[in-house]
Amino acid sequence: MIRENHGMTLLEIMLALMVLSMVMTMVSISLSGTFDMMESVRTQGDIYYQAQVAMQRIREDVTSAIYDPKVQFIGENIDQNGARADRLSFLSLGHIVFDKEHDSEGPGIISYAALPHREGDGRLVLYRSDILLKPGLTDETISIESETAPGYIIADHLRSVTFTYLTGGEEESDNWSSEPAESDSDPIELPAAVKCTLEFWLSKQEETTVSFTTNILIPVGWSNLTHQSNGQ
Repeated sequence: MIRENHGMTLLEIMLALMVLSMVMTMVSISLSGTFDMMESVRTQGDIYYQAQVAMQRIREDVTSAIYDPKVQFIGENIDQNGARADRLSFLSLGHIVFDKEHDSEGPGIISYAALPHREGDGRLVLYRSDILLKPGLTDETISIESETAPGYIIADHLRSVTFTYLTGGEEESDNWSSEPAESDSDPIELPAAVKCTLEFWLSKQEETTVSFTTNILIPVGWSNLTHQSNGQ
């Protein structure tokens, strides 16, 4: 018996294409959600790593803060499009020697500056600069070198950078300026502690952020506060 072999009709082809299109759309949506989730996890992992490294570096620098009559401890509360973009400069034993042939160990003038991202998209970048305190430096040369010193990035994708200064108890200040001492017998004008908060963008489009905060004790400032309290 001979059977006739008919091809698919136009209607059957259109139905098959419609089903295939629906399947491909569902697969595409599923894969898109998976990729978005993977990207979100990767971004969060990068942010947490940046926060850990930046906080550790800031903690080591601030904890090692020391006093010198020529160098002020300066903290500036700066507004950047409605967000804190604070700056901090001080003398510290946390100076890092990158080039042993042209640099040496010793105290360094360390500065942190939160500056706008070069793309101008509302993100901030946190820079760290480190200048070795050499003999014979004057206030003027220190200021010039601090402004022109090349810095390196320790964190980006930031929404805000906040430094708060504690004098003991519950007293806090958004700014700090320790004037150079007139004599070695003058009190050391360093804060007892610094509270640092780094706020990162999770999603700039969705305006979601995550913040990390740490309180850093300054032994020199704390001991001076204790000495003054005991002397009263």
